[in-house]
Amino acid sequence: MNILLLNLLLAGLVGTALVGGLLYAFSVCIMKALAGLTDAEGIKAMQTINRVILNPTFFLSFIGTAVLSLVNGAFVLMGWAGDFPDIFIFASAFYLFGVFLVTARGNVPLNHKLDALQAERGSEFWKIYLKDWTRLNHLRTVAATISVFLYGVGFVQYTFQP
Repeated sequence: MNILLLNLLLAGLVGTALVGGLLYAFSVCIMKALAGLTDAEGIKAMQTINRVILNPTFFLSFIGTAVLSLVNGAFVLMGWAGDFPDIFIFASAFYLFGVFLVTARGNVPLNHKLDALQAERGSEFWKIYLKDWTRLNHLRTVAATISVFLYGVGFVQYTFQP
C-alpha cells in the first residue's frame, strides 16, 4: 500500500508542479503581453488561448491532478496512508481549493464571457477581465506553489522519520 500511495503522491506533486508552472507563466508574462496589445488584439489572442488550451494533455494534467488530490487527501485523511505525514492533506487541499475550484468558479466563467464577445466591441469588459482574471490567476499560482512546497515538506518528513 505504501508504494502505491508514494507513487500517487509523487504524481500529485508532478501534476501540481506542471499546472503551477503554466499558471506562473500567465502571471509573469502572458497576461502582461496581452495587456500591451490593443484591446481587440488582446481579446482575440486570449480567446484563441482559451480554445487551444482545452486539449487532452491539459485536461489530463489539470483534472488528473484534481483527482489525484482527492485520492491522496482521502488516503491520508482516513488513515490509510500508514506512516505518511498529514501534511499531504494540505498539499492536496491547496490544489483542489486554490487551483481547481478557483479556476472553475472564477477564471472559467470569465473565459466564457470573453468568448462571447466580438473583439472589436469588448474594450470595456477586456479591462475588467484583465484585472479580475489575472488576480485570480495570481491566487492559483500561489496556491499551486504552496501545494508543491507542502508535498516537498511531506516527502522530507517521510524520508527522515524514525
